[in-house]
Amino acid sequence: MGRYVKKSKSNRDESAFSYKPKFDGKKIFSTEEEAEIVNHLKQASRLHYGLTAIQTRKLAYDYAVANGNIIPDWQENKIAEIS
Repeated sequence: MGRYVKKSKSNRDESAFSYKPKFDGKKIFSTEEEAEIVNHLKQASRLHYGLTAIQTRKLAYDYAVANGNIIPDWQENKIAEIS
């Protein structure tokens, strides 16, 4: 982490430096896709049709398959795994 601070301080141009977390490589959904799922879950809740955790994980699996996203080892149970 120290090298990022040194690099940031040595660069006078703040826009030249950016920190990107490493977990982005493991993401299944894009930011827009996540927002769509969240909006769907909120709408279902407002209509008094809240989904359980298992139903939400199945929804995430179905959504990933429908969008053609690469999914890690979810094929066996046809449900999103919690990591």
